Amino acid sequence: MATLFAIVYPTKDQATSAFDQAKALESAGYMKIMEQALVSKDNSGEIKIGDEKHPVLKGAGIGAVVGVLTGAIFLIPVAGLALGAAVGGLLGRHGKSGAEDDFKHFQQTVVNELQPGGGAILLLIQTDAPDRVVNDLGHFGGKLMSYDLSEQQLAQLQKEIDKLSAQ
Repeated sequence: MATLFAIVYPTKDQATSAFDQAKALESAGYMKIMEQALVSKDNSGEIKIGDEKHPVLKGAGIGAVVGVLTGAIFLIPVAGLALGAAVGGLLGRHGKSGAEDDFKHFQQTVVNELQPGGGAILLLIQTDAPDRVVNDLGHFGGKLMSYDLSEQQLAQLQKEIDKLSAQ
């Protein structure tokens, strides 16, 4: 089963480092990344998808155009358009339907948590090694949000992330 989640970080650098670690986990065979997005908010509050300097994300331009079109179709407010497009693209690939209110809540939560100068990773993954994924990504800290996990599961995972990032 695939899981869609976001982890929001106080800095773009933390998000980029966590994104790189997620790619390393995939390369090592601990998880399969079905979709991914690195999102940041600059100091003026503008949301950006990807990082032109990041070698993995240089080709994200086409995806961003498709994402903006998706956002426009669903009439996402301009401030959240880029992030909504990224999350919407992941959700569309995830195959969930009939849960528009849950998705809107998830999208709004991520938008609200992402502060100027901050960053987030959005991942749609499959894994047979969730403990390893939590351990390796947990060292970066951040606030976990998910469209697929219960509040109880989120609280348990957030507790583990907080513990790992304090070490």
